Amino acid sequence: QWKVRVALTEIGEWTYETTCTDTSNAGLHGLTGGINCVPYSGNLEIYKRGFLKTEKGTRYFMYDDGTPFFYLGDTHWTLPVEEIDGIGGISQDLADEYGITSQFEYIMDVRMAQGFTVMQTQPLGWYNGATGNSWFGDGRGSIFDYGINDMIVEKFNQYDRYFAYIAEKGFVNANS
Repeated sequence: QWKVRVALTEIGEWTYETTCTDTSNAGLHGLTGGINCVPYSGNLEIYKRGFLKTEKGTRYFMYDDGTPFFYLGDTHWTLPVEEIDGIGGISQDLADEYGITSQFEYIMDVRMAQGFTVMQTQPLGWYNGATGNSWFGDGRGSIFDYGINDMIVEKFNQYDRYFAYIAEKGFVNANS
């Protein structure tokens, strides 16, 4: 199953057509469709005001509509090894005391309450000391060292959930 991520920048009807070098691949080549982009109706600034940008002569970030953006980011390098469906490496007593059911969501919720606007994430690996980066805390390296296999595809599916939660909170995600 293939997914395409797109951020539509104008209201209205958009169309697409896929192209694949293997023109006989009916699952990837020559697919067409449409997407109706409607105005955002929620309260998250990043969706109400547009992408971040800079302009010549200014020294700050702003939303596409010109509203200044305050960049306060947390460097969240351990994202690849945090549990989204569990408490991670903390004790059950501590989890109960703080109401933690998801290690990852708890961290995001705390950062949002603290006024952070950006999550700086490192999805291609986690620093593992002298053994280098690792997606799984095993010291084997990044995605490029594992190759594409079922384990890596499952990790991407997990990342979909992480990035969806980051977006739902209204953070700007800055991948390293």
